[in-house]
Amino acid sequence: MTDFKDMLSSSDYNWMKCSFAQRDVKAVLAEFVEEDIKDLQKQLLHNVQTSKGLPSKTICNRCLLQNLLPCRTGKMCKFKNKSCSFHKDASLQPRRCPTNGLCDFICFGIIDHHRFRGPSWKNTDASKWCTDSWTIAKCYMPPDGYLNAKSAEETDFNGVLSVIINCIYCQRRFSEDLNNPMNVCTKARDKSRDVRYAPNLELSDAVRDSIIDTLVDLLNDSRFFRSNQRSVECREKLIKLKANALRVSTTDITTALEDSVQSANQALEVLKKPNSLDAETEITLSNLNNLADNLQSTCTCVKAEIEKNLIEKLYNSETIFFQACLAESATFNSGEISIRFVLYIFLIGSLIFAFSKNIILWCVIVCFAVALYKYIYFYRPARPIQRSPYIIQHEMELRQIEHTAEAVKALQHKLLKLKRNGKQRK
Repeated sequence: MTDFKDMLSSSDYNWMKCSFAQRDVKAVLAEFVEEDIKDLQKQLLHNVQTSKGLPSKTICNRCLLQNLLPCRTGKMCKFKNKSCSFHKDASLQPRRCPTNGLCDFICFGIIDHHRFRGPSWKNTDASKWCTDSWTIAKCYMPPDGYLNAKSAEETDFNGVLSVIINCIYCQRRFSEDLNNPMNVCTKARDKSRDVRYAPNLELSDAVRDSIIDTLVDLLNDSRFFRSNQRSVECREKLIKLKANALRVSTTDITTALEDSVQSANQALEVLKKPNSLDAETEITLSNLNNLADNLQSTCTCVKAEIEKNLIEKLYNSETIFFQACLAESATFNSGEISIRFVLYIFLIGSLIFAFSKNIILWCVIVCFAVALYKYIYFYRPARPIQRSPYIIQHEMELRQIEHTAEAVKALQHKLLKLKRNGKQRK
């Protein structure tokens, strides 16, 4: 396995260290956020079933978001020729949930549990509120970029942190009051923007240390995280990462690069194919282009490092193979045939000659033995070089980084296409 610890000791890769830190912290947070949202879903269902006298397993999957939100809902209803594009069809008109108002109750519950009473309806699918808890979690994320996030694992650090900040139910994990505008979670969210919006992938050592320290503070909250085993292990990793004492694998590198590609794609979704390239859009596209170019450059450096290690492993394997051949030079394997078989034939021929005194028969047997010996020596099948687990691992790493490089190329293609379309409209 390739270790990139030495490569990451350079300040040029501070952004990647911070990305590692956010990924590890997100993995800890996501587990508990997913648990909290499932508990919230169960609580909302239990409350409506109890209050309405419904059976305990009663659910509804027939209501769409348009049926539950009144017309002129902010950021959802847009009017053209006095017609609402959100409630455009007869089947999409506001109405009461046919399951005794179950979905309406869940909708009100989502609003009540939002710290600022402004859920992101754009991300969610109301028909799955009773069966998929993460569709409820998406109501507490930013409005853009999370439509296709189907689980906590597929949601980035900013999305998971937004659920904690916006959903009151998650307060139970923290001793600090999250109503405070400058709480430990909002600080971590603000610091994460330094990583997400660094188009040149440049962060100073001071900014890197500040980001990692903020994440350590987040995991130091006394109510739950300070004593939790996963949180303790994550804190130890962050401290080692800050001191450049943590082993960094190809998987770590590719995950960081793919997270950056995901953030860039989310930023592209926000742009939504603008009618023209105004000054702000051009700046955003320029930053995203710089980001994509730097990601491609990083992929090239990582690939070169893996290839160098792979060549060294192959050279060592070949050296060991040829040494083994020299050590076994007395035996020429071709299936089960060996030099001893040739000698046996020669011995049998000599015995035949001793008894029969037939020199012609003896010569025929000797010639056959010599011919067989030469065939074994010169034409035996080549013994394949054994591919060690290390070589197989490096080949897998190479495929990983090549896959990531393809994702970066796809991002560059999207950016180029968007820029061309914007200029044509202009």
